[in-house]
Amino acid sequence: MSGRHHHSYRRCRSPGWTGAVRGANIAAPNAPVDEAVIAELRNQIDDEDGAAIAHLIEDYLEESAESVHELRLAVTVNDIFQVLKLTHSWKSTSVIFGATQLAALLGQAEGAAIRAPDELAALTAQIEHEHERVAASLRRLRHRIRPEQGADR
Repeated sequence: MSGRHHHSYRRCRSPGWTGAVRGANIAAPNAPVDEAVIAELRNQIDDEDGAAIAHLIEDYLEESAESVHELRLAVTVNDIFQVLKLTHSWKSTSVIFGATQLAALLGQAEGAAIRAPDELAALTAQIEHEHERVAASLRRLRHRIRPEQGADR
């Protein structure tokens, strides 16, 4: 992930950030993003006005879009090392943003890169589809948090 913001969301990690927010609704089983995770992250970085989390979401959206392209290319040219690097990093950041289903697919691709590379093309298609769901969900959430930034970019 080589976005121009260079992983600014990573500096916000802290132990215990993954805990659920008290009183928050548990994510629907097929929800692309667990909003309780975002709420806890926002709480951990003490972001009352939503500006920081909106910026972090935007960074994630930009970098994950690059990752989709880079993963597709790495799978096409059978660059297993690049697949491992991308899936591992993207999986971690997806967990930070509550995209657990996407993270699970990335974990499957990470394992397949070593054990069953012939499965990577199918997994990449699933990852692309789930990424679209996550991106749409995060854009809507960002707009609810900071409407002046627009619903889509």
